[in-house]
Amino acid sequence: MFNLFAINVLNPVNSTALFFQIYTVKGGEKVQKILVFIYYGTSISVGTAVTFFYENLTPLGQALLLIIFIDYLTGISAAFYEGKLSSKEGFKGILTKMIIIMIAAMAHFLGKLMNMPHLEDMVILFYLSNELLSIIENAGRMKVPIPNVIRNAVVILKNRGSEKS
Repeated sequence: MFNLFAINVLNPVNSTALFFQIYTVKGGEKVQKILVFIYYGTSISVGTAVTFFYENLTPLGQALLLIIFIDYLTGISAAFYEGKLSSKEGFKGILTKMIIIMIAAMAHFLGKLMNMPHLEDMVILFYLSNELLSIIENAGRMKVPIPNVIRNAVVILKNRGSEKS
């Protein structure tokens, strides 16, 4: 029997996860169980890391993570609505979002190295405006009406991000 346990150990700063795996060896079953363990272990580790870093993010960084998540959900919803839901396209979307987060993190550290404190903000505003536009496009694909004030705010935000870059 294969069992996977994730035990949260609370400390004053954040939540950390410890992983334990118990399995029996029966032919090729061991490889599959190890892959499942790697998948769940990686997922929980990434979740823990995001939780830790989210506490230390600027409000713009927190907004970017939230908007990325909402964009991904609206993208899945729009694809389902149109009957075009695909795991391959969904995986590409996840990879794209991961790259956006990595570029924002890179901008954060480059800004510190080059003594440019607003570099991170400029990069985040750029991606934030693109993600907001994507959410509006996804809503449009599902025939959801979008108020003009939101459309105008996103256009202004996009122009602000373009001017700074």
